[in-house]
Amino acid sequence: MRVLDTVATADARGKHFVRFAIDVQPRFSENGEWTEGAFLGCVYLDEKQVFIEQGSDYVPASKVLTGEGEPLPDVCRAKTETQTEVAAAAGT
Repeated sequence: MRVLDTVATADARGKHFVRFAIDVQPRFSENGEWTEGAFLGCVYLDEKQVFIEQGSDYVPASKVLTGEGEPLPDVCRAKTETQTEVAAAAGT
């Protein structure tokens, strides 16, 4: 597992996360090559939540194990300048 960020990033909800990648080496790999970024995701340390990327969505890591859980639209994505400007205009 590799942590990809040295500093936590704020999402659109104002929650902070760090991204990670899990590299894998197939057990019976003939040439010993690793697949970098086989699993990508992020961790919200304060909330103790882990999300895994599935396609263009991020799902709770528990979904990978249990099959339960829905993608959340605002997780693991950095807050955009437009979101920051709207929040500032709204006084939040």
